[in-house]
Amino acid sequence: MTAAGFDAAEVYVAPRNRDLFLPDRKEVGQLSADLLWVRAGSQEYYLDPAARFFPFGLLPWYETEAGGIRYDKHGGTVVTTPN
Repeated sequence: MTAAGFDAAEVYVAPRNRDLFLPDRKEVGQLSADLLWVRAGSQEYYLDPAARFFPFGLLPWYETEAGGIRYDKHGGTVVTTPN
């Protein structure tokens, strides 16, 4: 994605059907799902390449409003995926 001129980063989240991510606990074992964050122009997308049969930009329910960490060139940022 970055080769195409988009900002992209890897995101690890705690799926809502398994865990609740609490950043203060510093328990990275909760982060069992990996996503991709992409910025295209002014729009941001959270994508799950492993979620088959989902339309572009749509996450499985257990990955929506899930807490996690986005890793990019500036370090890690605590994020919550959109609803």
